[in-house]
Amino acid sequence: MAGARIEISTEGATAISDVLTQLVKNLDNLAPALGNVGEHLMLTHRDHFDEQRSPDGDPWQPLSPDYAKSKKKNKDKILRLNDILRDTFAYNVGDESLEFGTNMEYAAIHQFGGSSDMIPRLAAIPARPFLGLSDEDEKEVIELLAEFLL
Repeated sequence: MAGARIEISTEGATAISDVLTQLVKNLDNLAPALGNVGEHLMLTHRDHFDEQRSPDGDPWQPLSPDYAKSKKKNKDKILRLNDILRDTFAYNVGDESLEFGTNMEYAAIHQFGGSSDMIPRLAAIPARPFLGLSDEDEKEVIELLAEFLL
């Protein structure tokens, strides 16, 4: 046949049907995709600590001179005396949810700032946000989810 044409075969229809079936299956359980997102968050949040910055890229407020002098190790590192806070990040995945964070009681005071009842001799602790998503992180999460759905 001369001219322009399109061809539709059952092979093509089967391929489309297979993709749609897989998409529906994937939507029933987002846990694998959310697990990939959790792993991504583990890496980026570790980077925040290594770079001593918030997810937005803002540098953390430096240590007070008095605390810096008294610090026994990692003297030049903020929020990294023993790396416990950094090393306790974890995530929990459900079929439709992802929780990411740390169970350390003192995490909130460092994330949001404030006075510490746990260590009364310290002055107010400045906020040094370490949890969150940068614009780049958001794009990566969208890409991870898109890869899963397609």
